[in-house]
Amino acid sequence: MDERMKQAAERGDINAMYQLIEEEENLLDNIDHAPNLFRVFGNELITLLHYVVAIGDQHIDLLEKFLLVCPDSIRDVTGRKETALHIALKKEQLKAFKFLVGWLGRNFLKNSLSNVKEVLDQKDDEGNTVLHIAVSKNLNQVVSHLLAWGFQFVDVNSTNSKRKTAWDISQGQTQVDNTAWDISQEQTQVDNREIKLMLLSAGASSGSSLSSDNNIDEFYNLIGEDEKLLEHIDELPFFNTPLHIAASYGNIRFALEMMSLKPSFARKLNQNGFSPIHLALRNKHKVLVRKLLQIDGDLVRVKGRECLTPLHYMVESFEDLALLELFLEVCPDSITDVTVENKTALHIALKYDKLKAFKLIVEWLAINCSENDQFNERKVLGWRDNEGNTVLHIAVSEKKTQAVRHLLAVPVLSMLNHINMEGKTAWDILQGQTQEDNREIRVMLCRAKFRWHPMNLLSMPNVVIRLNTKIKREVWKLTDGSRNMFLVVAVLLVTVSYQAVLSPPGGLWQDNGECINLTEYNKHSNGSNYLTPFNLTTIGSSNYPVTIDLTESSATLVCEHLAGTAIGSKNTLFIVFIIFNSLTFALSNLLIILLILNGCIKLLFFGLSITLCYSYLYSLLAICDIPDMLSVPVIFTAYYCMLVQLLSWYQ
Repeated sequence: MDERMKQAAERGDINAMYQLIEEEENLLDNIDHAPNLFRVFGNELITLLHYVVAIGDQHIDLLEKFLLVCPDSIRDVTGRKETALHIALKKEQLKAFKFLVGWLGRNFLKNSLSNVKEVLDQKDDEGNTVLHIAVSKNLNQVVSHLLAWGFQFVDVNSTNSKRKTAWDISQGQTQVDNTAWDISQEQTQVDNREIKLMLLSAGASSGSSLSSDNNIDEFYNLIGEDEKLLEHIDELPFFNTPLHIAASYGNIRFALEMMSLKPSFARKLNQNGFSPIHLALRNKHKVLVRKLLQIDGDLVRVKGRECLTPLHYMVESFEDLALLELFLEVCPDSITDVTVENKTALHIALKYDKLKAFKLIVEWLAINCSENDQFNERKVLGWRDNEGNTVLHIAVSEKKTQAVRHLLAVPVLSMLNHINMEGKTAWDILQGQTQEDNREIRVMLCRAKFRWHPMNLLSMPNVVIRLNTKIKREVWKLTDGSRNMFLVVAVLLVTVSYQAVLSPPGGLWQDNGECINLTEYNKHSNGSNYLTPFNLTTIGSSNYPVTIDLTESSATLVCEHLAGTAIGSKNTLFIVFIIFNSLTFALSNLLIILLILNGCIKLLFFGLSITLCYSYLYSLLAICDIPDMLSVPVIFTAYYCMLVQLLSWYQ
């Protein structure tokens, strides 16, 4: 450091420092080792940063150097309680102001929320914030930059020492104060309307009322004065529209009104690369986010800076799983969107260690029933980032056991065989690690290879899982017309199959046929059980003979057949008929339950289907004359209930 500069800093002689800088600007090239130099307060507590800001449009590089060496100097205030931002606006150094605001944004994570708010909401000796000054000077772009920060940082209704808000100042402005030419007056009026519109979007109100209930009325008053006010804003490619500002401040009523008038604002990016829904998420206005998605679900796919969609930002910054599930529900295809680094939402969840969000997305992919469900599932799970890594590669390399477990629960065999740009599969990456670190992951991968081996794909658990998901997806995709058509066919099949039991092929016996009373038969034999050489007797017609073992029978009356039983019940083909008819009946009932949407009506039909199945089975046993199998209807109905529960209840 120059000795003269050091001596001036030690004496606190800020004027001498200013003079040295004006004489030789190169003195600032070697100041990295003296950061406190920038916080030396001179006359009126003005620091070196304040001085450079006052002439900052010609010395932006110096501002960058100062803030790099001493970031805390941005918080210093003068004797008039002015920050560097106040000075930049009052001296009309707009480039310097824009640089300072941009620097705050770029270094937001390094500064706490309270520090940033302290700078942006600092009041000077007259109680004016930088927003008051920007409005009083009719600086549209500055007001836009400030309001883009949102309610957490810029208080739009802050009052000065005269109890005036920024809105009061905008109302009190006159065109005569600005210029004398008519054409310039007209332009000034338009600029003032834009500022008023931005303030209304942020929920601005008068200092006397502190109420924003009349913002909609004031907005339409502005539209009445200039019908093309919104069109003028819409022509700009990157701008903080009123919808952006309303989203930043959580002004739900105004935001919804703006969405109805100018839906195009919802997809427009501001100068920082954010759409309105991005800003609502950044400022944690979850209710407004839900309202916007009710109007347009495709807003989930709007790409902001670095191609980050609201879904990506949601996974990165939030733990609200209900809101994440809503994103996937309203726009299932958003799961395929990638960032500039070619990362999906799953990659981002792993990067920021959001395992709950990761689990939800993986499970959602497995049961998703959208138009491109199967394609999306394979595409997302197998997607490679710029380094060629899938989410399984990353999970294995970073030893994220829970993430690997969730991924391997999904039946996508190809996921195990994907290779990255280094030609390595997940197993290859695992081999390069020590067994102590990855023993659990190693076991899971070995089991997955065995489970999804072609010889094991037909095992009962795998078949049930795949069939369950497949049926749910097919049913979900049905249109209302197709659903109604299938319901009619299913009801017809249930009716026909039930009627086939009541009136089986060949008909039913109308009487019991020829019978023999074993009690009377034994009396005539004088108590002997050996009346015939073979202890057997035959009754009935030659077509349907019934042979009775007299020594084994415990019945007192044995008949050729019973009234109400099927005539063809002794025929082998009749048994085949019963089997196929029962399958038709059960599957048709199941189809009806699947086609009915979830809710109380589905529960009612489920109960009716159970009672109908029991009635069917009881009728079937009656015509087949099987008295020892009365438990079969109960067993059959229980299995049917479990099948419906498995395939339908959670679709």
